[in-house]
Amino acid sequence: MKSIKTFKLLPAIIFVFFTACVSSSPAPPTEEMAITYALIDDLRREDIESYAPDIFREARLFYQQAEREYKRGNTDKAEELRLIAEIKAKTAMHVKRRKILETEVKKLQAEIENVVSIQKQYEDELRKNTLALQQIKDRIAVAKERMRSLAFDSLNKSEEKIEDAENALAQYFSPNLLNQAKQIQKEAQDRLNQGNYEGSLELSQKAMEIADKALNEAKKKLEIRDEILEKGSVIYGVKAEPLEDKVKLTFFELFPPLGTKILFDAYPSLDAIGELFKKHPDIKASIKGYANESSTESTNLKLAKIRADTIKSYLVSKGVVPERLTTEGFTDTPEKGKGRRVEIIIEIH
Repeated sequence: MKSIKTFKLLPAIIFVFFTACVSSSPAPPTEEMAITYALIDDLRREDIESYAPDIFREARLFYQQAEREYKRGNTDKAEELRLIAEIKAKTAMHVKRRKILETEVKKLQAEIENVVSIQKQYEDELRKNTLALQQIKDRIAVAKERMRSLAFDSLNKSEEKIEDAENALAQYFSPNLLNQAKQIQKEAQDRLNQGNYEGSLELSQKAMEIADKALNEAKKKLEIRDEILEKGSVIYGVKAEPLEDKVKLTFFELFPPLGTKILFDAYPSLDAIGELFKKHPDIKASIKGYANESSTESTNLKLAKIRADTIKSYLVSKGVVPERLTTEGFTDTPEKGKGRRVEIIIEIH
């Protein structure tokens, strides 16, 4: 695998080479695409199709799809497909290594059987054959140690990938994928403890692939949350706060005391909220109205619900699909202004 190692050490040089090289195929459009292309090409030249043809074929297909998406201008989709292609290619490489090791072990086991047969036929060569047998056992132990090392290294990498996903709040944005990756990673650790290095290697690679998907999904949603938080914080009259996988936008002056008609000065701010929904079609929101002006709780609850419904109606009039909004009414503290507030809790899906 010397060519792959050299490629990893000199990604910039490789990228320049692919950009300048004249060939029958166009050069990869980005450095990352060039790196993935070179990885796939190295594997092809090293006869990877004799070891993992299906996985390698998937890697090539995903890479070709990435090129098409890039040409269409879908850079995010192209990068996602490129990452999948790279993971598939690396998986094929690991499968090849594993099969080579399995072949070596089988060859060594065959040699042991041959030595035992010779020992029975030639008793006078018992000492010599015993020594040869021990040497073969040592080679088997070395092969197993290599497999153990591969499994241990892969397990550590899967743990790091899961940690990266958690740092990107995947436990909130992509909990199913993250939990699946953790469960498979735990099974991989159990296999390693039991000495089943091959099984551990296979599971840890699967955990790594799923954790990578969780990481990418969480990153995208985290970027959306942070963008909404940033834009919400500059809207007039709004207090923007992050709530893990949500953003809370609080208005304190949308309605007059005992009123249900939106104050004129608040319309531009609500229009800005509507623009957020237009830009991010997957977000939803819970609108919570508050009231404390009346002397009875029932009247306050009714007033608060009407206020929440009024905000929903206005946002719907600005093009927000009604199913993306829910409303609730609450009574609240008598502190000045806060008792008439409206909270819009935006959920990133």
